[in-house]
Amino acid sequence: MYLKNITNIIFVLFLIPSISFAAKPENLRISNVRGNCLTVSWTSVTLEIGKVKYGTNISNYNKWTVAFDDRGANIIDDIHHISLKNIYSNTTYFFELVSGDSVDNNNGEYYQVNSGPVLSPVGGSCMPAGKIFKNKDKTQLAYDTIVYVIIIGESENTNSACESVLVTQESNGYWFVELVNFRTKDYNNYYSYSCSSSKIKVEAQAGNDGFASMLTNVVDYNEKEMPDIIVIPQDLFMDVNKDGSLGLEEAIFILQKLSKH
Repeated sequence: MYLKNITNIIFVLFLIPSISFAAKPENLRISNVRGNCLTVSWTSVTLEIGKVKYGTNISNYNKWTVAFDDRGANIIDDIHHISLKNIYSNTTYFFELVSGDSVDNNNGEYYQVNSGPVLSPVGGSCMPAGKIFKNKDKTQLAYDTIVYVIIIGESENTNSACESVLVTQESNGYWFVELVNFRTKDYNNYYSYSCSSSKIKVEAQAGNDGFASMLTNVVDYNEKEMPDIIVIPQDLFMDVNKDGSLGLEEAIFILQKLSKH
């Protein structure tokens, strides 16, 4: 049983993209782009209030709108998940992150994203769902985790756009996404998938509580829950060979640390 758990941990580790061991990682992601709304999310080293200031024209920056965390304007956390709602479709938006006392405006260039078109509703349903834990005994649910999901295509260029959802106490510790809402990378069309054979990549970002990634076949929640995910605490990660990324030596180090917990 222990060997099986170790194998699963190794599997999760090597699905995680190259990770920089910077002093203050931000992990900025854009997701849920649907014409009249989109989501901006990131992490911070310390617990703080996050906001997004955004607008359609840099010249009228003083009139830009401020959006707050989806959980409330006064949420203090190290993960930040902020949806821009009731925006214009097919419009380029410029934005900056306000995280605590710091402002990240992409070195004065501002971040930007096109909101894409509003698409007509489609029928059908396929909703994978599962739970995320922050200990290997699965006794502690990883509340306040951002889950990112991508449907895998034949190549990275043919993957879907990203959708995200927050795991909270209100969701009973579950993450769940409706695949009929997924779009192509250019946001212009719905993404084609099969509820019986498509694969999805699920990434769990829990800030200082840890992170994990899983590649698995789609299973609709009405049939079966998706495999559990266990986030690996960030303080277990060490750049053992000082090359700025997570590799085999770091994976071995993590396994040795976990075996002592």
